[in-house]
Amino acid sequence: MHKFNKDPATFQRMKKVRVLLIDDLGQEDEDIACALRECLDARKSHRSHLTVVTTNLTKNMLLSRYGEAVGDRMREMFVRAEINEGSYRKPGPGW
Repeated sequence: MHKFNKDPATFQRMKKVRVLLIDDLGQEDEDIACALRECLDARKSHRSHLTVVTTNLTKNMLLSRYGEAVGDRMREMFVRAEINEGSYRKPGPGW
């Protein structure tokens, strides 16, 4: 597992790895968001590469943040699985 940073070599590796996990999409800085757009474009041509993304953003929030072109790419590349469970970050009874 590689910790995400702004190093250009990191983005090059992200484009080529067989499985890429992006956790909590939408929490990154704007300059990193631009690099993610480029990364998704590059990964599109590698159909055998798997990209898994988690986010708390709605579809409209993703479109607003990343734009229609990336929204189209996400619709093309991703299978959407919505989970409507409560947050695990909030302590429940007994905590």
